[in-house]
Amino acid sequence: MRRVFLFAILLALGACVGSSPGPEGDWRVVELDGTEIEAADGVTLTLDDGQASGRAGCNRFAGSYAVDPGFAFGPLALTRMACFGRAAELETLFTTVSGQIDGFQRDGDALVLTAGNRPVLRAVPADPR
Repeated sequence: MRRVFLFAILLALGACVGSSPGPEGDWRVVELDGTEIEAADGVTLTLDDGQASGRAGCNRFAGSYAVDPGFAFGPLALTRMACFGRAAELETLFTTVSGQIDGFQRDGDALVLTAGNRPVLRAVPADPR
């Protein structure tokens, strides 16, 4: 019985070591298609159990995502506040990029969403509040 228990623990540890972390979490976007995003810009992304939400620059968004195969956002709904200046530019960039994403990878603690193996969105864990 003791061997069976030990074997089960080793299997569980092996599964943890062999699997790569998924995209789930609360993220602060730091780069969009080569454009640096400052914390003050407030571009965020939350991924949880197939549901995506966050702030795209000015407006909030919500929708779905799937990770098998690759990564893809489903249709994203945005609020409709008027946006100007940098917030409007970042929102346009975010909505363009989100429609191109087809994969993800983890780079240390960071999440990198890709389009054809080209990184188009980089995010770091959001600061806990």
